[in-house]
Amino acid sequence: MMDMGLTEEETNALLAQEWERLPALGQSRLAQALGSELGVAPELIEALMSRDWTTARNLAELEAAEMLLSRFLQMQ
Repeated sequence: MMDMGLTEEETNALLAQEWERLPALGQSRLAQALGSELGVAPELIEALMSRDWTTARNLAELEAAEMLLSRFLQMQ
């Protein structure tokens, strides 16, 4: 199954027939893909999807600080 693109966790959940784990694993995979596409941490995407606004705000502030610092260092 991993040769078909599933993660180890997804494969284990399917083999163990742990169907209740699949939605969370799918959400995690989506967060990874969106984070990669948008250039932000997947944890930020997961916080937004779960509507955890406090965590999302903290992570967004951290992302912004990292971006600003990176650009500042590139100007040197």
